[in-house]
Amino acid sequence: MCQAFLMAEKSLDIIRIPGSATHPELEIFTNRILNYRYHWHETQYEITTVLCGRAVYSRKGETAELTEDDVIIIDPLMGHASLALEKGTVTITLLMNAEGNELLSRNGTMISFRLWHSSEHDRSSHAFRLLRSVIADIMLSLLDDSPFASQTLDSHCSLLIPCLMRYFHPEEKPDIRKGSLSPQAAGAITAFLENHYSEKISLEDLASFTGYNRTYLSSFFKTNTGLNFHEYLTRIRLKHSLSDLAYTDKLMTATALDNGFSDLKTFASIFKANFHITPSAYRELIKNADKAENIDSRLFQNPRDELVINKLRGFSERGLAMP
Repeated sequence: MCQAFLMAEKSLDIIRIPGSATHPELEIFTNRILNYRYHWHETQYEITTVLCGRAVYSRKGETAELTEDDVIIIDPLMGHASLALEKGTVTITLLMNAEGNELLSRNGTMISFRLWHSSEHDRSSHAFRLLRSVIADIMLSLLDDSPFASQTLDSHCSLLIPCLMRYFHPEEKPDIRKGSLSPQAAGAITAFLENHYSEKISLEDLASFTGYNRTYLSSFFKTNTGLNFHEYLTRIRLKHSLSDLAYTDKLMTATALDNGFSDLKTFASIFKANFHITPSAYRELIKNADKAENIDSRLFQNPRDELVINKLRGFSERGLAMP
């Protein structure tokens, strides 16, 4: 069944839904899961449902293995990655922007959802069936060309936050991001790290480059990213090390040193803490697997694919049923 998803002649990109009085700004897309793509969203929640296949998700040092119909919720700023455990694994992902939404982010706090993924024990529960239904109905409304499609879309989008707040155990956590730098200055700082992550770099080096003092820069990372300087730099190094493991034949020690880690032991320890697998085991796992063009690319699927549509319709029907 999964291989049929690969027959789509064309795919669409991310579909963006502007925010309104009833719902926040949303983005939605269907794509194939391949090798690890490590990233994070500054203000968006990511909600992903597995349509076909099996994948392991890593988020902030936690892992969850998901199969067909499973759902995972990832809070803003959580470093995360997904890895297909079966060829042809396809998902639908919805990104929900918390910025400016008083239910998700207010008074210096941000909502975190304690119920963050389903498993064989609860994937058929009313909570997860309803969430799958809301997301499916959003996509189906976007693909609808009837005269009232926009009104239908708005009504489905407006159900998303109530569903999450009612069933997924929300709790308020401090939102320590209070960035005061201009976007240009903040961009220059993060670009410097992207260009020098492989070097032995310190806050003093960054201070010399930017002209800001060390104390101010230390505060900058906490208030703009929620991470300290070392944590942010480590994320960049992990992202690039994943690329080397997937697309090169570098020795493990070279992979560690070329990506700014002090030695192989440190690299292996940090890698396993984040992905629950050693670097060498990860390389072996994906050696003969399908890979994305590069570590940052996605492989989008056409949401009009017959099997995708049928899956979404199934979610809609089951989600609207009584528990």
